[in-house]
Amino acid sequence: MNWQGVSEEILVKVQAPWREKFIRFIETGDLDPDFEAFLDTDEESQQAVEEAVQAQARALESFGRVVRGESSPPGGDEQIVDTVAKLDAAIKSVSQIRPERWPAAARAVSGALRSARSLEEQNALKQVLAEPVKRFLKA
Repeated sequence: MNWQGVSEEILVKVQAPWREKFIRFIETGDLDPDFEAFLDTDEESQQAVEEAVQAQARALESFGRVVRGESSPPGGDEQIVDTVAKLDAAIKSVSQIRPERWPAAARAVSGALRSARSLEEQNALKQVLAEPVKRFLKA
């Protein structure tokens, strides 16, 4: 079961009083100062943040493979629609991060990708993203 795009197995790692702020952070990048202080002291919640970011990265990677025509998702059109929806949510999240939080967000994403992916997979993800980013920047 997913709640706001975050699986329950990830969400249960965050103490109940902080879950709403966790979801907001994952969806928008907006990090409440109280939640940030809590995150600094709670390793299980830090792990939940990394896992949520990794899930978003996997969805993006899968989407890239489909866009490049390298694979079709096992779920067919339904999974493509779901992947595109997740990608759209991730883009909206990035666009809502306050500029002063960009370095922290970049560190979190970078750390999650490094810990979750082999060098080969990291390079593949860079290749997946390179062309769409070039096209976006030209538009």
